[in-house]
Amino acid sequence: MSERNPDIAKLLDDDSFVRWINNEATPEEQQQWEYWESQGEEYRMLKEQAKLLYELPMADDAGEDRKQQLARLNRSIDQREHNVWRLPFVQKRSTTAYSYAAATIALLIGVLSIILYSIEEGRTSSQVAYRTVSIDYGMRGTIEISDGSQITLNSNTKLRYAPEQLNADTIEVWLNGEGYFSITRNPRGQRRSFIVHTSEGNVEVLGTRFNVSTRDQQTNVVLEEGKVGLELKDSTQQARDSYVMRPGELAVLSKDNKEIGVQAVDPALYTSWTNHKMMFDRTALEKIAKDIEHTYGVDIQVDGSSLKSEKISGSVNNPDLQTLLDGLSEALDIEIRRTNNHITISRNK
Repeated sequence: MSERNPDIAKLLDDDSFVRWINNEATPEEQQQWEYWESQGEEYRMLKEQAKLLYELPMADDAGEDRKQQLARLNRSIDQREHNVWRLPFVQKRSTTAYSYAAATIALLIGVLSIILYSIEEGRTSSQVAYRTVSIDYGMRGTIEISDGSQITLNSNTKLRYAPEQLNADTIEVWLNGEGYFSITRNPRGQRRSFIVHTSEGNVEVLGTRFNVSTRDQQTNVVLEEGKVGLELKDSTQQARDSYVMRPGELAVLSKDNKEIGVQAVDPALYTSWTNHKMMFDRTALEKIAKDIEHTYGVDIQVDGSSLKSEKISGSVNNPDLQTLLDGLSEALDIEIRRTNNHITISRNK
């Protein structure tokens, strides 16, 4: 990272750049910096790293200067074995001092794996300001709330939330992708609602651990511990069905169905990704291919219905895409051809 330090420091010393990442640039500055960003992936990542550093809290007495904070950021980025970085969110800032949000959050991520959007949406004093966390393909991230709750996000996932709600009696988030939720009970002892909104309905939580996936035009909820209430909605967002889940159940919410589908499952098969594993128990190759597409951002074609239904059992630790493909090829004695982001799986001839 050291070779990039001068670039980031120079960017943050440029008032025009700071106005741009703070959505305060003039039209001419906006055009200039958008062209700069379009020059390549390296420029986009420099922008994101600079934004992350810019949002780090600075004490009012300026006890830590920009160079010290830059060094701290780089130490965090370079801790590859932990793949962890903690970022306190702030709601309002100036160029000399920052204030913490009411509820402290830590975002545990590999810095290069996440894009964080801070959206104020032109609100008035009575409106809520939302933020969106977006996880790239092949990456994961975890949000820690100060009450001990955690939300772990899988690859290709977005979570929208309002920081100022995190100490309230009702917390609402909007999920697009897949997330694992470990939600504590209200530390003040009062009843608290934690609601996960998806396109197909709502998941309401008291204190529990569960997984939610919104892939393939339906919402799958797997309950590991505790109790959650589900509400299935139709295309007009009217409640169509409701259900209270028990641990060890998988519930499926689909706008094509009038009722919530429920079956008994092993939750570990659906939550193993949070421990950097992929687990299969007589899982069809077609289902595995879909999971790989969602995780790595590739397109997979499986030739033949009989091959799609081939079953696999086992687990893979910390799989990268090529290792996973090689394992499938050996286990099923199949041919896997890859051209850029397109993969074809067929039987050996």
